[in-house]
Amino acid sequence: MTTKSQQTSAGTRSAGLPSVDPIVRQVSPFALEHVTLVACDGSDATYPDRTVIVGASGMIEDVGASSSLNHSVPAGYRRVSGAGRYLIPGLVNLHAHGFDDGRPRIVHSPALRSIRERLHTDRHRRKRLAYMSAESMFTELASGVTTVRTVGDMGYEMVELRDSVNAGHVVGPRILASGPTLGGPLAERITLTGVTVDEVRENCRRNIEAGVNVLSVALTADADGDIDVSGLSHVEMDESVVRVICDEAHRRSIPVAARAQSAEAVRTALLAGVDTIEHGADFGADCNELFWRNPRSLRGWSALVPMVLEAEAYASLPPDALGQSETAHSNAVMMRNGVLDAVRGAALADVPIGVGTDAGMEYMPHYGIWRELDAMVRFGGLTRAQALHCATGQGARILGLESVTGSIEPGKYADMVMLRGNPLRHLRDLENPVLIVSRGSMLWRPTVRRYADLDRSLNTL
Repeated sequence: MTTKSQQTSAGTRSAGLPSVDPIVRQVSPFALEHVTLVACDGSDATYPDRTVIVGASGMIEDVGASSSLNHSVPAGYRRVSGAGRYLIPGLVNLHAHGFDDGRPRIVHSPALRSIRERLHTDRHRRKRLAYMSAESMFTELASGVTTVRTVGDMGYEMVELRDSVNAGHVVGPRILASGPTLGGPLAERITLTGVTVDEVRENCRRNIEAGVNVLSVALTADADGDIDVSGLSHVEMDESVVRVICDEAHRRSIPVAARAQSAEAVRTALLAGVDTIEHGADFGADCNELFWRNPRSLRGWSALVPMVLEAEAYASLPPDALGQSETAHSNAVMMRNGVLDAVRGAALADVPIGVGTDAGMEYMPHYGIWRELDAMVRFGGLTRAQALHCATGQGARILGLESVTGSIEPGKYADMVMLRGNPLRHLRDLENPVLIVSRGSMLWRPTVRRYADLDRSLNTL
């Protein structure tokens, strides 16, 4: 089947998106010398005085001790000193939204639905969404995120941006786009609504034909709403219907991500064959087996993407600031407790855990991935080494990209972040990278627009 993305040229796809100085995008071969590599494999291992050689293709050609490699750097390769710096693989954000910047707006579901409906008829709004999406993804990249998966888009703006980034028209990270989420009537935000087999199959095909990389499905209602606990725990789709989504996706090697914020929803999603559980809940030990061995999933196992910072923020920040009713606040506390129990249980059971920030939602900025890692350590009980592994090699493995990214080794793309300090000691060293390399392109001392009020609030957690 020919997708819409295949039918449309990259030049057309990039129409309306901000152009970028081609010097920034140019891949020039280089050798990064005398840097300390941080393994990011779950251990505290570091390797001082290493050299990484990157070719004009953007691929890593060699990695080794500087004393051994410095004499073999090919002529014409730029030599870059990393002395006194630390180098980690590019970060992987498994759950983000490009349509907003995370500033507190108290934007509720009806408003979002109205915006989405107008996008299809309002050229100005489509152009504004394209700019916002490009800015959001550049902020992710400038924060050390070289791979982003979106899980719930307004339309197919992230598919278009992905194609423009791949064509070199726009600077951004590697993007895996979902298109709109598939959901039931209670999953109100940015969804293609449908609960019957025919409705769901049509929505799947609509997204697939648009060229998405992943299907996003919402099995439970939005946790920050005023719905009561019984409704919040309600599973929006039968297992048989979710299986239709998984079958339609997996037939084309497309993974499925499911928002599941109750134990019943997690179990339903896993039995149907979803590949990642988003947010999660206290699902108990009986689900661990389904994570480890899930025959209906794309690769035979599933992973958890918990978004700990968001859960903690929505439960702990003042309800007035969040625009929460008493019911919504109670829901947030319940969800926070469920997410933390899920992370702790999953870590003890060796369930694969990835890192997602839900960036674009309120209080979740696109420059905040270091805060998510910090939250996974402080609230979720992981070590800093474990959190870094979840955000690099583990994230790449969850996406099926472990052969091209997630670690610094020959034959993989040069997706790397150079830092002033050792993140194994202080995760906040991730906040201001010295250098980001994305598929071989170098971005020096990037700056991002930060929001002081938002940061002050998150600093209180």
